[in-house]
Amino acid sequence: MSNIKFVYSKKVHKIPQKNATNLQSVIETIKSIYNQLNTVYLYAIINPDETDLVAEIRTDTEFCQLKTLYIRNQWPSIKLLVTETQDYKSILKDSWGLLNQSMAIVEKQSRDACTLSQPIQIDQSQQIAPSSGHQGTQVQVHQQDNAQNTNQVDFRQNLQLKQFIADIVDKRIRDLGLINKDQEYNFTLTSKIPLLIGINGKKMTTQITMQNSGKSQWLNAALTNAELGIHYQINNVSCGECISVTIDLPYIPEHFEDEKERVYKFYIICENKKYQMQKLSDPISIRVQASDIDHIVKQLQDLFPQKKREDLIKYINEKGINKEFDQYVDMLLQEY
Repeated sequence: MSNIKFVYSKKVHKIPQKNATNLQSVIETIKSIYNQLNTVYLYAIINPDETDLVAEIRTDTEFCQLKTLYIRNQWPSIKLLVTETQDYKSILKDSWGLLNQSMAIVEKQSRDACTLSQPIQIDQSQQIAPSSGHQGTQVQVHQQDNAQNTNQVDFRQNLQLKQFIADIVDKRIRDLGLINKDQEYNFTLTSKIPLLIGINGKKMTTQITMQNSGKSQWLNAALTNAELGIHYQINNVSCGECISVTIDLPYIPEHFEDEKERVYKFYIICENKKYQMQKLSDPISIRVQASDIDHIVKQLQDLFPQKKREDLIKYINEKGINKEFDQYVDMLLQEY
């Protein structure tokens, strides 16, 4: 879902999701907060790697294109500078630090973030020519002189990257022997858990095969994941015994709004010798990935909230399921 904020008088406000469906709703929300505003002009930095490039957002088409860039470049948020006049230069200078979009590192960064299907601002200063992959595209921008032009990299926004780093650090600590495993209660996975592909409306089934490799029997053991509300009873497992557990995972679309892949951590719990429930230290990780079509539909719904999910699925099937996300966006924009 789009995370849209606006900057006015050096203050940052978040636009509620229900009010971010079109440009007019955004403007009305801004005016409801600042009643003294009669006319509203909106500006955005459209390329976080070129923070002195500013574009005016004037129409729903341009607003939709901005949200396309938000998804394509994986910005943490869209920040709009609000002014009462088109003479925004001094206001921009004062609010530049708040307006600057910070980007998380991604595997593929688009350097053509200024390339849109329509011009997004008319200004007299500078013109960027379209790249070879996008014909007939021009964006006129105003280049604001700044003493600083630093690129911000925000690792905190990328949950998958955070988890990846945490797993590496945890594995390294254990390899170095800095954390001693519990010899009494331990387990070993005897087969690899495959990557699951989630499809909306369908459950996912996977099998976990593991051995009680500790020195104590598991009493009243269970496999749990609080996030998914799963509690699978295993009961008693003797030392050295190998068991297989088949579990069903629900597919929760909301978990994949900001990332295509998610890791769910499952824990084994059992009674210890004092008849107290304890959790084995190491989790069992199950990776779930949204299907390409489902992921594209979610992105399109964010850009075109007026279109129903089933209509977008039908549209993708009619136009061909092997197209890229940007191609579907371009085709839908042409219909407006």
